[in-house]
Amino acid sequence: MTTITGFVSDLFRATNEVHHLTPLAARRLLERAVAVIRDMRELTGMEANSAVQDATIALLKVAASAPDR
Repeated sequence: MTTITGFVSDLFRATNEVHHLTPLAARRLLERAVAVIRDMRELTGMEANSAVQDATIALLKVAASAPDR
């Protein structure tokens, strides 16, 4: 299973069992999302746009605050 399909599978599993999702598990899913996004960008040759804030930075901020939510 590739990284992307494994992540999507874990994401669907988490949504179906959201009442069992711990803050740590949510944080890990968000961090994996950022890693997958960055890997896909690199794979497709997409360059970072410095004119706007990268959405992955916002995801990392949410991941860092997951235990407080």
